[in-house]
Amino acid sequence: MKKFKRLLPLLMAIVAVFAFGFSLVGCSSCNDDNRRLVSIDFDTSDTQLEFNVGQLFNSEGLIVIANFEDAKTKQDRISADDKNVKIDSSAYNKDAEGTYSISVSYTYNGVTQSANYDVTVKYQIGGLDVRFKSGYGEPITLSADKKTADLSSVASWIEVRHPDASTGVADLNSTPISANEYTVKVYKEQTELTDLSSLKRGAYQIWVSKYDAKRKFTYEGFILYYVVDEVQSIALSGGNTVQERSLKDKITPTWQFTVTYKSGDTAVVNKSNRYLSIPMINTNADRNAGSVTVSYNEPLPTGEAQQVTVEVGYRLTGAQVVPEMAVFNPGLLTGVDVTVETEFMNFDIIKGGITGISTNASGNVITNREADITLPTGIVIDGKSSVHVAHAWQSGGASSETDGRFIRFTAKRNFDIYIYANANGSNPGRQMSLTTLDDYVVMSSIDGYKAIDNVDVELSGSNYSRHAQSVTEVSPVGVDFSISFNQSINVFMVLVIFEEE
Repeated sequence: MKKFKRLLPLLMAIVAVFAFGFSLVGCSSCNDDNRRLVSIDFDTSDTQLEFNVGQLFNSEGLIVIANFEDAKTKQDRISADDKNVKIDSSAYNKDAEGTYSISVSYTYNGVTQSANYDVTVKYQIGGLDVRFKSGYGEPITLSADKKTADLSSVASWIEVRHPDASTGVADLNSTPISANEYTVKVYKEQTELTDLSSLKRGAYQIWVSKYDAKRKFTYEGFILYYVVDEVQSIALSGGNTVQERSLKDKITPTWQFTVTYKSGDTAVVNKSNRYLSIPMINTNADRNAGSVTVSYNEPLPTGEAQQVTVEVGYRLTGAQVVPEMAVFNPGLLTGVDVTVETEFMNFDIIKGGITGISTNASGNVITNREADITLPTGIVIDGKSSVHVAHAWQSGGASSETDGRFIRFTAKRNFDIYIYANANGSNPGRQMSLTTLDDYVVMSSIDGYKAIDNVDVELSGSNYSRHAQSVTEVSPVGVDFSISFNQSINVFMVLVIFEEE
């Protein structure tokens, strides 16, 4: 018995040790923090609250402040990327200005609390005010002595400021942003330039950017700077000025001109240059020689106009070309059931599904309309480059098989078609269309003329508008075409010129 009494304290100590060990194991798998989450707030001092239109939302830097009760530690600061933080930005619309509510929730010990914070989307929060320092804004003008400009030190010529957030205007008395905070790049026609030590004429875009690491956003601004090289002269430098007579303009596309600038720099231009203007030349004229004044009208980068000209002489050889053509001229039509035919085309004039032209009281051909038609360049009829038309054909109402009037024809060769017409009245929206069911036919515009398809006939009275299209890929078997009208239109003449073979 005495031995048991002596063993009892030892047994109790062993039990206590086991109990303590069990208690430690139990704490490793449970949370003894009994704090109760009651609300959340935010610290947005390091997160983005203003976004530019088009910018994706981000919550980087957001801190959630968890508020507890009945505990010594009543607040925790949790990063927005914590797994227990959920952010709902579905209300955010990057494409529209406005204020949007971002919903945030945080879960702790099975309790979830939510709150919102607002962000704003607006235009041009990233704009910088970029200006030249006093005395550095004048354009560089090139000369024979100074043939290029050096913009390698352009960063030292400018001052950069943040504009006021509400007005968008920078305070010019404020201190500019330090030069080591922003990046300067120079562009010409959207191409960044790497060598700025030898630049020629043009407008240069000086682009400034400043990256905000907090917002992960780039502020931007730019100014234009000009290098001026004035045009001095233009001279013919290539291309044939002798041409055999033909229906098409084949002289001027080959002409090239050398433009010389004040610095001595030169550029070769041709008909595709938008500043070069070459008058139309009738290569089928009855004269043997002629000349035209060619002008070059390149504006200065600052917007002022400047022009130089050169006189170019040319010679024509060979006999005048008599084109193969088909002409629908209402002034030549009499009686009914009239068609105009050539080897490659025939016209059928349709009224209410009946072939033919009527000159009776219903008035398909009207005699109180006339016009002087100037023929296309290179085209002569009976030796003349213009035709007087004494009548007009009136299309009547909208085209249909039952009550409309339209023109059908079949072509067996590629052609250019010219239509001279005007509205039979002043109300807008009068249109005509050239159509075909052949998917392989290609229709393209002709310079100097309006297209035929879906174009208002704008003029009324004795005037007319000119419409034309070039039609290619025409099968020699024959392709059917139709000229239709949505309202009453006066047609003075339809002229079809077949391509030279």
